[in-house]
Amino acid sequence: MNPASLTGPNRWIRQCLGAGAYPFLSRWLDPGRQYSQIVYAQLLSKLVPAGAAWLDAGCGHQAFKISSTRQEVQIVSRANLAVGCDLDRQALQTHRSFRLRACCDLRRLPFASDAFDIVTLNYVAEHLEEACATFAELARILRPGGRLVVVTPHALGYFVRLSRLGRRLLPESLVRKFILLREFRSPEDIFPTFYRANTREDLLRQMEGAGLTEESFQMLRDPAIFNFIAPLAALELLVVRLLELLGFRKLAEGTMIGVYRRSPVHVTCSERGVQISGPGRPVAVE
Repeated sequence: MNPASLTGPNRWIRQCLGAGAYPFLSRWLDPGRQYSQIVYAQLLSKLVPAGAAWLDAGCGHQAFKISSTRQEVQIVSRANLAVGCDLDRQALQTHRSFRLRACCDLRRLPFASDAFDIVTLNYVAEHLEEACATFAELARILRPGGRLVVVTPHALGYFVRLSRLGRRLLPESLVRKFILLREFRSPEDIFPTFYRANTREDLLRQMEGAGLTEESFQMLRDPAIFNFIAPLAALELLVVRLLELLGFRKLAEGTMIGVYRRSPVHVTCSERGVQISGPGRPVAVE
């Protein structure tokens, strides 16, 4: 969803709360804050070469969670094979840029081994109940030297900590309303989170088990939790800047972007007993 898709009352609530002031507050109080989706799109523009085979795993409605489709369409059109897959069939049917789409479980992908040059997980890893098994399967379909790109919340950051506390203390209806006003996500686009691969250490351990090595890693401060409530947004931005100045960077930074390269030889994921090597399965997309 985007702001224009909100109903009249919800747009009015955001206006009354001062949502329009956030861009100014962010530039003034925390100019180093970056939106992960813009950084991610810029990264993929370098990692997806002409003629590449790209799978966006858990693609949802769109490859990048930004309103503009220009950069997304450019990158998709550059790939020789661009496929989106998800368990949500409705999201697949309305995807704005992938022509080839498959409805499937990420732990059992209907693709041949060594089929893709790059696989992406954009805000998907936090929803993985069996992260090790999923990474093993994603490693299987990557070609030797292929890359897996993961964008996911940092479980030790204040953003996830407050979000999890809010879910425990507040009624579900209020949580859903908050998500709608902040992220424009309707209830059908809200999924369970497990946070089993949401620290750098967890990712490194599980990627190693899947035969993947870290190529690059960065931490970002995404838009404030209260970005649509001007007074609270200003307070949050100031507190986070203070945390960073005091050396609490892990608490201040809320999003991780990691790039992992497949090793030439597949290995067994010992944590779940998942064998990565073996005969592949034919590519089957809708």
